[in-house]
Amino acid sequence: MDYAERFSLGPHIRLNSDVRQVSRSDDQHRWEVVVAYKGGEEVVEYFHKVVLSTGINDVPCMPSVEGIVKFKGTVLHSNAYKRYFFSIFITPRAPLLPT
Repeated sequence: MDYAERFSLGPHIRLNSDVRQVSRSDDQHRWEVVVAYKGGEEVVEYFHKVVLSTGINDVPCMPSVEGIVKFKGTVLHSNAYKRYFFSIFITPRAPLLPT
């Protein structure tokens, strides 16, 4: 089971579309998103939340962190974080390094 299936996200995902503009709508108090669908039709839709998922973090870029070689635990890039393991977070053993 993949992430989208697990959390029933499929009906909320728009494929084969281009986001042309994302802006905050003052009168709607939501995000105004202009989407161009396959075939060229442009539609304005409103959302309470917007997720940008461009794939830019597909190849991790590990930052240089002074003293990291002295760290005895596991170091993870956020790209490698796939599921929540409670035991990781009850001790300071696995810092996540964002891009």
